[in-house]
Amino acid sequence: MASSIPETDIKEYLQQFRDYGLVHLYAHPGNAGDAVILAGTLQLFDAIGIRYQLIHDTHHFKPEGQTVFYSGGGYLVNYYPEATSFIENNHKKLKRLVILPHTINANEKMLARLGANVDILAREKYTYRFLKENAPKCNVYLARDMAFMLDTSKLMSYRLPTLAGVLLKKIYWKITGNPKIKEVPSPGILLKSKTAELKSSIYRASHSNRKLYCFRDDPEKTGIPLPKDNLDVSRIYKQEIGYLPLVYYSASKMTRLINKYDEIYTNRLHAAIIGALLGKKTYFYPNSYYKNQAVYEHSLKDHYPSVTWMGQ
Repeated sequence: MASSIPETDIKEYLQQFRDYGLVHLYAHPGNAGDAVILAGTLQLFDAIGIRYQLIHDTHHFKPEGQTVFYSGGGYLVNYYPEATSFIENNHKKLKRLVILPHTINANEKMLARLGANVDILAREKYTYRFLKENAPKCNVYLARDMAFMLDTSKLMSYRLPTLAGVLLKKIYWKITGNPKIKEVPSPGILLKSKTAELKSSIYRASHSNRKLYCFRDDPEKTGIPLPKDNLDVSRIYKQEIGYLPLVYYSASKMTRLINKYDEIYTNRLHAAIIGALLGKKTYFYPNSYYKNQAVYEHSLKDHYPSVTWMGQ
């Protein structure tokens, strides 16, 4: 691919928003990989000094004159048509809308309607070219996925709640009607993840070379047979990521589990990125469309020698 497209330094780009006062961040629903993206975003916002607030209730959010960041990821593709609703409903009313580094391959009509108050950051060159053609009024940039901004050491030191503590809080806050109940991880998901972690521990105890097989089984899956010991960590630790404690819980759990392995085999983009950040020997496979290869070529190939691309 051509290398003439200039890359925007995301840290320098975001400096301008320190003087904006309070900005809002819309986190679309997603898995633990999306939590990793958000954790990297929020760590960088904190480091720069950007004041932010997550949008919890889109029905009562008043967009007039506001600056909103739409969290990065891969939701503006043809697999997830519902992901455009927040943008469609609010872009004309906002002072500024920033779509953080994304993969986009659809929604041409919506993109054509977006105005000069919208900045879109592509996280790879395929999307950048697509946006230059289909979003003529927007400001389009090329940057890296926000997960590359992650401080993994800080994330893994995040204090995690215990299952007993979660259950007690859920019961007490439900009785008292405390709205903070929404910030507590789901006990059901915690129990399921505990089962997966037990399976992981048994596997690691019986193998001297600890290999994590993390392949997806969702709309972006491929025809690759799922290994017997497959652990899709992005789904195992999926929580409602509209609240800060849940963002850090989900991202921290995923990062900690990956860190327990020596080698990573995956077609999950953010399992591969975490593997790269941790210096793990990572074998990165294609997903159902060009996303994984495009991000590999732009952000991993020349910067993380521990990552090997397994596509043709």
